[in-house]
Amino acid sequence: MQFPQVAAARGTLVQRIAPSQAVLGRFGPVFVVLLMMTVLTILQPAYFMTRENLTNVARQISSNAILALGEFVVILTAGIGGWGWSTAWR
Repeated sequence: MQFPQVAAARGTLVQRIAPSQAVLGRFGPVFVVLLMMTVLTILQPAYFMTRENLTNVARQISSNAILALGEFVVILTAGIGGWGWSTAWR
């Protein structure tokens, strides 16, 4: 048996929590990356946020970024690529 006051309070609690869960679900990975950067900067300030390290990280992820961009374009154009047209005319 539930009391009406408890059910009403539970409903308002869910309404208050739902927007914060939506924000956390959408921006959660960004928050995690920022938290990791903060912790690593505090633990290793002489090494982590240096120009050399950031250049090294950018160099290491550049090939994956180019591949991801290509995949994004293929998904955006519904999988239509140049190679598909060349085989369609044979």
